[in-house]
Amino acid sequence: SDSSVKIERVIFNYAKASMYTYQRKDGQREDCAGLVDSMYKKCAEYIPDAKVIKAHTGQIFSFGECKVEVLFTVEDFLPAECFDYVNGTSIVIRVTIDGQSAMLLADTTHTSGRILENSFGDFLKADMVQFAHHGMWASYSQLYRYINAPVLLWPSNLHSAKHWFNDSVVQTAVGIAEDVYLSGNTDDTVIEFPYKLKHNKNDFLKQINS
Repeated sequence: SDSSVKIERVIFNYAKASMYTYQRKDGQREDCAGLVDSMYKKCAEYIPDAKVIKAHTGQIFSFGECKVEVLFTVEDFLPAECFDYVNGTSIVIRVTIDGQSAMLLADTTHTSGRILENSFGDFLKADMVQFAHHGMWASYSQLYRYINAPVLLWPSNLHSAKHWFNDSVVQTAVGIAEDVYLSGNTDDTVIEFPYKLKHNKNDFLKQINS
């Protein structure tokens, strides 16, 4: 059988490439303009027939029974201020399947996270949340209180999770959660919808304390 995948649409939102060469608030200079240019070039080279869609906050995309809400793009910084780190340009989406939702924060920073909080508040509620920026400097605790997710998806390994575990934001998110999945320390895990809580947090805490 044909195992190829046809990509019909690519959805993203970048600021102008020139804006990705900047001086961070901590004084370090970053040049990420090439990454933005590369995305457009690779799309044109490898998937020339795919439709490129620029996402905007408030848009909703439907893929069969899956609903994808766009809750943050880089445009939410402008024109009041430019982003502080390239991570803050990450699109934030909430995916809903079978009545259950997963908040995917990507590399949300403190600044973009605060914009999310101020814009949506309790509307951010979700059944699952992906830890921002691998659990490192993962925005503010209030963001996770608003999301109030019983399932925490932590894209990191055990070594890094142990290092960051006592961070106040991590403590808040883990405290809210009933299930925690640490992606870098387990075999592939398939989360099926509708999802039933496994109440596995104690197993996770045993790993952290080992």
